[in-house]
Amino acid sequence: MLLFFAAMACAPEEVEAEVGFVANGCGAVAALQADRRWVWSSAEGAETQAEWESEVRVLRDISARIWTSGSVQSPKLSQDYSRTSEYQCEAGAWLLSEETQEAGLDGGVAFSHKTLVQYDEPVLVWPADVQNGDTWQSHYVGTAKTDGVSTPIDYTVDYRVKAPADLDVEAGTFHAFQVVANDGTTEWRFWVAREAGVVKGPDYELTALW
Repeated sequence: MLLFFAAMACAPEEVEAEVGFVANGCGAVAALQADRRWVWSSAEGAETQAEWESEVRVLRDISARIWTSGSVQSPKLSQDYSRTSEYQCEAGAWLLSEETQEAGLDGGVAFSHKTLVQYDEPVLVWPADVQNGDTWQSHYVGTAKTDGVSTPIDYTVDYRVKAPADLDVEAGTFHAFQVVANDGTTEWRFWVAREAGVVKGPDYELTALW
């Protein structure tokens, strides 16, 4: 998941959303709701410990803005981060851009970066609805500009939906689809519930939901 980055630089924004679930084009599986908040944490005992929170800041019929902040701790890395992600809602959730700020220590060396990723075309990250056996492809093509230096982006992730099952995580019990993702070199799995979005990943799970 691309849902992370620096807990320091994003001031709260006014939430421009209707109350309750919105029948917008992003679809039920995106679990988007006015003021919706999620918290995820890495698995207990993992060498790298992370916790991050996402919040719906803007939700309209055809667009959504999600703000994410969190931290990562490992023997060599200490990092805080924040990210604002812009989506188009039309027969699914389509990623338009992401702006990230991050700061911390890497091997004892301080760093601070700001990155803006803009995609040439909207990227389908979630269809409006999914069923067992569904597949889709996300093609990320665009430019990442970090501290004024631009780098081209071009990669593809294939997704396949497997049968749902009841899954227990810290935030509760959810009836969730298993989704298998593959970028051509790495395969990973995560679980998605209609009412909650992503509830579990390879080394993390949903710990709170509002």
